[in-house]
Amino acid sequence: MVNDETTAAISRFRALLYLILVLLVFYPLAYVGYTTNDDAQLAIVTKQLGGIFPAAHFQAAALGRFMVMISFPITQIPYLVDDPIWSFGVKIFGFAVLFSTVYWSITKVFRSSAFALLVLAIIVAFMQNGWNHDLFTSYPLIFNFYAACFFASVGLFSMALEIRSVSKAWAAALLYFFSMGTEVFVSFSFIFPVLAVTATNYRSGGVVACLRGRLRFLLPIAAGLATYLLAYVAWRYVYAAHHSYDGNSFTGASVSGFFKVIFYYGVNGFPILSFHGLPSKFGEVYRQSPFLILPIVIKALVASALVVTFIRKPMLSELSTTFIRRALGVALALVFLVNLLLALTSKYQAWVEIGSRSFTYTFYSMIFAAIVLSLSLALASRSDFIRQNVGRRISVGLIGCLVFLVAGAVGVNNQFYFQDQALSNRKWKLFDFVMKSEEFRAIPEGAVIYAPSLPAHQRGIAQALAPYWNAYVKAKVGKSVDFRTEGCEAGKPCYYMSFTQDVYRDEQYMVLARSDGNDRRFAKTFSIYAVPHIGGRVLNGFFSGARNGVPSMSVNGISVNAVADERMFSLRLPGDVGARSTKVNVSSEQPIFLDQLIVAIGTEPIHVAPVQVRLSQGFYPLEGTGDEAWSWSGGGTVVEVENFRQESLRVSVSGEVNSIHPEDTLVVSAGGRVLRSISLRSGEWTNFSVVLDVPTGVSKLELCGRKAAIRPSAADPRLLSFRLRGLKGELNKLGGQ
Repeated sequence: MVNDETTAAISRFRALLYLILVLLVFYPLAYVGYTTNDDAQLAIVTKQLGGIFPAAHFQAAALGRFMVMISFPITQIPYLVDDPIWSFGVKIFGFAVLFSTVYWSITKVFRSSAFALLVLAIIVAFMQNGWNHDLFTSYPLIFNFYAACFFASVGLFSMALEIRSVSKAWAAALLYFFSMGTEVFVSFSFIFPVLAVTATNYRSGGVVACLRGRLRFLLPIAAGLATYLLAYVAWRYVYAAHHSYDGNSFTGASVSGFFKVIFYYGVNGFPILSFHGLPSKFGEVYRQSPFLILPIVIKALVASALVVTFIRKPMLSELSTTFIRRALGVALALVFLVNLLLALTSKYQAWVEIGSRSFTYTFYSMIFAAIVLSLSLALASRSDFIRQNVGRRISVGLIGCLVFLVAGAVGVNNQFYFQDQALSNRKWKLFDFVMKSEEFRAIPEGAVIYAPSLPAHQRGIAQALAPYWNAYVKAKVGKSVDFRTEGCEAGKPCYYMSFTQDVYRDEQYMVLARSDGNDRRFAKTFSIYAVPHIGGRVLNGFFSGARNGVPSMSVNGISVNAVADERMFSLRLPGDVGARSTKVNVSSEQPIFLDQLIVAIGTEPIHVAPVQVRLSQGFYPLEGTGDEAWSWSGGGTVVEVENFRQESLRVSVSGEVNSIHPEDTLVVSAGGRVLRSISLRSGEWTNFSVVLDVPTGVSKLELCGRKAAIRPSAADPRLLSFRLRGLKGELNKLGGQ
């Protein structure tokens, strides 16, 4: 009873650890979208080509693979419902099916559920994320379906041998046929004869005799393989002129390239890539949020504890050491054989040469690598040293620490890529938000959208060029528009769109505008869209050309004072900072330079006062540097005072002056009215200040010395009267505004 209770408690503890591990590993998938060009294209190809079956036929002919006719509908399941919850659910379902079949097949082959659970624990703990078509985040469902079919066929075949059921052998053959939707499993056909020879109910006789005795179970597998190969050859013959897929080309392939692909794509099934650049990955994750480190540590602890619960006692005790060693050799071979067919093609050889170190099938290598590691632990558990209490404790402690370190490194690696993939996904989320706006819906059919930055490569490999966005809009909202990166077309309405994204932070925005006249870079009205929000950010930009007075501006229909100087404006954008998305409409009397709009983070608007004072006519260029710089007056000088508000302001204008004459009087006037007279002396700086009422726009302040301007020396031809420094204008604290 005690043993039963202990076993039940351990099972419950393992179940809890599995639940925590799975949640920590898979929850970031909810924020990941398209991670490859294939993902992005598959989401819209059905609507592009007029339905699932026309699209399936097109893909099968183009790729030269008849199984695409069968498997293509499965690729469309994640996109049947345009909803992130559905997409996330399909991803999780695909992994659940795969892991269930892996568990079941290993249980059938090795006769141990505990061993199968250990393999699953290592798989989940050591799954590596990345940009290179990794199945952790790429190709939701379909490649998990292929692998699930293969492992289910292995389990069914083992069951057929055990209970001597030919019908189950035919069921295994059918599943194996479907697994060959990806050609990688064609090279795995030798597994079935190996299983026939090493079946646990095999007792005597040589290999040949054993195979003869089990020929009736192997014939269904051979029939399924032969049917596939014949159909494959026939399809390639019929559509020889259609398939130009570079993944089928052997031209340019080399022997050295062949072995490099097998080695790199295979060996990285083990958690090696996670250690590449680990310090910088950790630093970036920590910079994003120190709290992200906590779930990584918890995941590593849980993975370590889970593995330790399995290795405290010898595993696979009912199987011979010879059987385990042979199984270990087969599993290790499969780690590399997964990539055999890829290695024959020049495409993937070229990829490896330019730095690619993992691919889709590296995920399959990872599953077999987990079996290799588990079998290695099973063999190690049989050593005399580990059988001793002290040796077992030391070994369990060391293995637990090693699993913790590796799982932690994998966790940091995965979080680093999850962040990058989530930021990449923001581009599509933001574009979807723009498409739903009234401004985008108002764009007429056939309009040109000049979008030089939209197709730009942002991060990862999910690059989408202008023709893709044409198809994306058509598939999503049924509208035909023409995205371009080089300009508009005469006679067609033209719009401007830009996309800007911070390199590592979750900050991005799009600008949409109807282009102003023939120049696509300028517009008087435009909209800014942001996900998750843009409220509180500062928008800086430039007006086009010269202005007549102060352009009025409005944001969301409300007038704002945003002019920073004669060319630039700066304003704080409104919006709910807690919103999932934000749209801001901006309009101006003067066209705005769309290419140089900047949304700044953590800054204040550039204009710090509602008025600006500047030197105008009659002043020579500045002399000196910094705050001590001055400008000489040649007589008849004017200072301009500009009021940016739509109301009159009382302004104080001040500065310091001195005269070229030993003594003089400076007269300050505005509109013919003398405001102040100031006594000046040569070599002495005298403060002056005047107050005047300034209406909206530019007012002029005249400064003139009573004595005539003179030449300071024979070497200086200029006529000088007085010099001015420290000129400034501000609202009068005692009056008005």
